[in-house]
Amino acid sequence: MGDVLLTTPLIRALRKRLPGAKIDYLIKPAFAPILKGNPNLNRVIELPRSGAFSDLRYILNKIKGEKRYDIILDIHHNLRSWYVRHSGIGVEKRLASKNRLKRWLLINAGINTYGSDPAPMAVRYFTVVDGLLDPPIEPDENGAEIFPEDAELEEARRAVAECDSYIVVAPSAHWPTKRWLPERFAQAGDMIAGQFGARAVLVGAGEDVSLSNSVTAFMSSEPLNLTGKLSLRITAAVIAGAKAFLGNDTGLMHIAGALGKPGIVVFGPTTGHLGYFPYKSKIGVVENAALECRPCTKQGHLKCPKGHFLCMRSVSVEQVVRSMKKVLTH
Repeated sequence: MGDVLLTTPLIRALRKRLPGAKIDYLIKPAFAPILKGNPNLNRVIELPRSGAFSDLRYILNKIKGEKRYDIILDIHHNLRSWYVRHSGIGVEKRLASKNRLKRWLLINAGINTYGSDPAPMAVRYFTVVDGLLDPPIEPDENGAEIFPEDAELEEARRAVAECDSYIVVAPSAHWPTKRWLPERFAQAGDMIAGQFGARAVLVGAGEDVSLSNSVTAFMSSEPLNLTGKLSLRITAAVIAGAKAFLGNDTGLMHIAGALGKPGIVVFGPTTGHLGYFPYKSKIGVVENAALECRPCTKQGHLKCPKGHFLCMRSVSVEQVVRSMKKVLTH
């Protein structure tokens, strides 16, 4: 989800430089809602849900039957996108650089070749258009984008109708090691909501219900738990109406950033070198930057490889609350 959102600055830049071009986006169905209503795209083409190459070949043959593209921009750079790139649906093929060797050296050998100011992933995606036009296509001053529709915003307002003012708390993440402790989310949620006269609203997918219930059980206030009750688009619309966002390194973090929400996220096993820190947004990061075993992964683990989970355990409630106060008052 975050990967897709971080491509939207590139899409915007392409549309600005090529206003008359046809720009289509090929994507997995689960992430297609992220691009719904994006005015910089002509069409969002969904890959087959099964993911089988036979189904993918059918879709590509159908595309070839319409008209071949002048250029295929492969931003994802994996086996499936390689297949798309070489399927004959486009004339020119271009590939984004994701600095995989640098990433491998940092994670596996502790060798930092990124330098002191690593480029965000949204900027790395622009390598796919290096040398394409003169002057070059470059990032603008804005971050990622998502476009909730009026009907979705209205449905979100109904979902939080009992809240005069609220903060969104998103305690989950796909990988367990990227989740801050539930009792600390509860304490921080209570304190932040209390300080700013708001109510905590918990969000997440269906598989996150158990975790959100644990957070709710630890809270002394009475949160509104919407976990598993909303679609991704309505969850985004709920975030759009929030006073602030509190979460982990997840796609919802990037949605909050794309909607211009202030907030704080806790980073554990991953670091800014990998490119997925909040991009040109009002979202701040709390992390233990002195921990030498970070980063230990490019995406997360089921369990801490060292067994101590210090990257998350060493981040205190006070740090998060203090950082949130700073973000909200500034």
